[in-house]
Amino acid sequence: MRSLCSKFLVFILITLISCSKSDDSNPEENLAVEYDYYIVWTTNDQDYSIGIELNNQDEGYGPTMCFCRSGCSHSPGPGFIPADESMPAASVYFTNFNDGNCAGYEENVRFNDSYQTGSYKLTTNDYEKGIYINISMDFTDTSTHYTSSIGEQPASSYVRITQSQPDNKEITSGYFNFGQVVTGEFEARLFNWDDPSKFIDVKNGHFKLRVQSFQDGRLDQ
Repeated sequence: MRSLCSKFLVFILITLISCSKSDDSNPEENLAVEYDYYIVWTTNDQDYSIGIELNNQDEGYGPTMCFCRSGCSHSPGPGFIPADESMPAASVYFTNFNDGNCAGYEENVRFNDSYQTGSYKLTTNDYEKGIYINISMDFTDTSTHYTSSIGEQPASSYVRITQSQPDNKEITSGYFNFGQVVTGEFEARLFNWDDPSKFIDVKNGHFKLRVQSFQDGRLDQ
């Protein structure tokens, strides 16, 4: 009986070690290990990884934030632009996540609850809630710019927010820059801006981005 118990304990130990090794092989971690915030993907069997390290001032990439308006909503599009503009660039647009009043107190008071985990539509409509991805293979060459916001998606396409955490930064007493760190994954077909008959299929896509509100403010009118 003692021998049988020992064998069982060894089996449990081997299983736990195997699970730990399996967790360590997360493709998201492998592709994005050098960055704090990032967008990574694979296309044509080639891996791409862009992003920033928060404590590194000598960056190959800088963060960008576009606020696109649809009606009275703001659709933040955080991403990264290269110092060498012949390198790839990418951004992720969260369309109509901040509905209601355009800015100020009413946006900020619910900002952190707007980016819930779950699956979202790869949207092609500026007036519906969803997410779309832009990728430029060469930032200086518009013929290499692709987007998921046009064209039909294959059945295998998806985009998901897997983690969402508040990141509000106090500027002065009671006055904040409202932010949310959003982590997610995607697989999508991206169509060429100049010629939508051309496309690239993006797989193994992951992102970790800081989304911020349209303007700073208080939560105590």
